[in-house]
Amino acid sequence: MFTKNITTTYTIIIGFILANIMMGLIGIVICRQVVKITKVSDAILIPVIVVLSTIGSYSINNRFSDVYLMLIFGLIGYLCRKLDLPTAPIILGMLLEATGESGFKNAILMSKEQPVILYYLQRPASLVLLVLIFLTVVVPIISMAMKAVKSRKTA
Repeated sequence: MFTKNITTTYTIIIGFILANIMMGLIGIVICRQVVKITKVSDAILIPVIVVLSTIGSYSINNRFSDVYLMLIFGLIGYLCRKLDLPTAPIILGMLLEATGESGFKNAILMSKEQPVILYYLQRPASLVLLVLIFLTVVVPIISMAMKAVKSRKTA
């Protein structure tokens, strides 16, 4: 593209640069008015968000099943908030699921006839990651158990 269509390529690049400059200027000009949105009461803001989310989830594929799916995930998010569970790891897991699944399929193909776990255990990088994953799971459990033992001794 840089060798055959130089004028088109640089026109696009200059257009992106100008668009970024314009967006920055517009952002500086209207930032004081946009801040006022944060002062809108929850009684108005929450119904507007729910209605727009419902319309948006329906309008993507014109199916009510998408609206039901949105409601299910909204309920999951509400329960996570009520149970004081972080929602970021859940969202991150959902976003990275396809990448992880394709990587796992590739690992299965590369392991050929041997079991996948043995294939993972033969690679140093995989061993380091497995140890880190194990520590990430086990260390909080051990620290909670130690706190519980200390609180019983002091009580």
